[in-house]
Amino acid sequence: MNLLKKNFGILTLIVAASISLASCGEKEGPKDEETNTATTGTLKIGINTKWQNEEYSNSAIVTDAYGNQLRIENFISYISMLSLEKADGTTQLLKDYSLINFAQTNQLEFTVPTGDYTGIQFLLGVPAEVNKDTDPAQYASSHVLSVAGSQGMFWNWNTGYIFTKLEGKADTSGSNQPLLFPFSYHTGEDENVLLVSLAKDITINGGATQNETIRLQIDKIFSPDSGTGINLAVHSGFHSPGPLMSTFVSHFGHAFTLE
Repeated sequence: MNLLKKNFGILTLIVAASISLASCGEKEGPKDEETNTATTGTLKIGINTKWQNEEYSNSAIVTDAYGNQLRIENFISYISMLSLEKADGTTQLLKDYSLINFAQTNQLEFTVPTGDYTGIQFLLGVPAEVNKDTDPAQYASSHVLSVAGSQGMFWNWNTGYIFTKLEGKADTSGSNQPLLFPFSYHTGEDENVLLVSLAKDITINGGATQNETIRLQIDKIFSPDSGTGINLAVHSGFHSPGPLMSTFVSHFGHAFTLE
């Protein structure tokens, strides 16, 4: 009887070890049948923000190029069709819709086919086919286009999504007064969907992890390297399409870099 128990215990250990080895093999992902090498790798994308030369921290008080002191209290935006670009002009979709809070650090992770890529692209906003005349109630509450998931990023009066909200308080006096002056920039409408394309050679190796960082230089939204800046003391906000919204969207798109 003791011998039977001993043999059964050995058999149990063998079976457990086999299951463990099989599980380890599954974690490696799919492999090429001819070369026995992994056909996918991991891509981690950090989305970080800076104000001028410093890392931006949530609710920090900063000074813009016009001498205004400001504190950003809410900065959220839709990022759609996040993709890797290929040399032949095609793309590898990573994520269809995301709602990114730029007042904090974001870390995204994807399983990607191995190969060489030429950059990362995404839309600021949501595509026209899901923007207007779309009922958010059709989506599950966990979806970022749903009533709950959109976190208020929907214009009920305009039956369309708010693409970006940048809101906060400022002191525009130039004399270190309390931050009591509100500013609020809300973008939307199909004509303000902007494609952002960030060029960089990226190689995904089988079974390996590739780390990339998308950097948003927030101060460049107000004071771009070229073009007309936005002085929040003069233009404290907008919620309707027009030249100022178009300028804001353009500055926003040019404030990204891929490091």
